[in-house]
Amino acid sequence: MKLANYELPTLHKILYELELTSKQSRMRTRFCKLLEDRIIEMEEEKNKLIHQYAEYDENGQIVMKKNEEGKNLFTIKDVNVAAFNREMDILMREDFILDETEERKEMLLTVSNIILNIETPFSKEDALYYDRYCEVLENLSYAK
Repeated sequence: MKLANYELPTLHKILYELELTSKQSRMRTRFCKLLEDRIIEMEEEKNKLIHQYAEYDENGQIVMKKNEEGKNLFTIKDVNVAAFNREMDILMREDFILDETEERKEMLLTVSNIILNIETPFSKEDALYYDRYCEVLENLSYAK
């Protein structure tokens, strides 16, 4: 099973918000744990990139600026913006590959069943992601 890093948080959110019981809940929890591990790893790598490319003040602190909504954002040195954006794009498009082993078969087939038969309505970006998740899960090697 292969997804890009940028696809993982939405899949985690969709699964996490479902009210499930028994086996479905247990298998979802196992699957979400695998996603969480990768999301944490991805966040750590994002933070390394931020620290590598950020603009620092005279005290060695990252320079922060507020956006229109008042949210604090780090600043990137002008000369580093293109390189930072390129590295972030590479990180976010990196493949997350979950081997379809016999050990994971029950979990992946259960999660596949949950996603493929979900009754939740999706709109906008979530609908596009949902279609992508269905495509990936429909192509699990176990079903072939």
